[in-house]
Amino acid sequence: QIQAWYPQLLLYGTRLLGVLVLIQFAYIAVDLAASHDASRLLDDLTAAVIRVGLIYVLLNHAADWGEAVIATGIQIGQAVTGQSPGVLTPSGIFQSGLNMVGTLWQAKAAGGWLHPAQDIELMLLSIGVVLAWVGAALIYLGALLEGAWVVYSGPILICFSALSSTAPMLIQWATRVLAIAIKIAVLLLVLAVGMGLAQSW
Repeated sequence: QIQAWYPQLLLYGTRLLGVLVLIQFAYIAVDLAASHDASRLLDDLTAAVIRVGLIYVLLNHAADWGEAVIATGIQIGQAVTGQSPGVLTPSGIFQSGLNMVGTLWQAKAAGGWLHPAQDIELMLLSIGVVLAWVGAALIYLGALLEGAWVVYSGPILICFSALSSTAPMLIQWATRVLAIAIKIAVLLLVLAVGMGLAQSW
């Protein structure tokens, strides 16, 4: 759904960038008139033009580059773990939990169903296993959704960095994208360790 909204976000981001560029150049002109320092004008204008050009390029490629950074984190996590990419997905993680519960029930079926206390223990254990794997899958899904949100909300944040006073917003957005990519890679590593331990059990 976010991808469907993205062209509209990009359009509004470009419009906001145009308005903010006018504000930035108006601020430079007012500052020049107040300080009567023409030598600083060239430096300020050059810095403003370079910043606006950089922001315009980033604005048009934010989704592609942001997704590439997130995909790199996912690829690193999958490559290090050695797990199949189909397994290291939220649904694949949940399916691993269901497979473990199926294994427990098969073992119990082979051992018999004549002990009510053990049957209750098995039921509670099965619920606990399913909830643990659902929790792990939801944490990973949440990280993926957070990554998509950070990437696709980029145009709004990036366009506001056109002003000299709000320029750090661009660095903050890039830092958040990188942090999400690292978070996803670490989550995949932890999930792979958990899945490996679960298989050995």
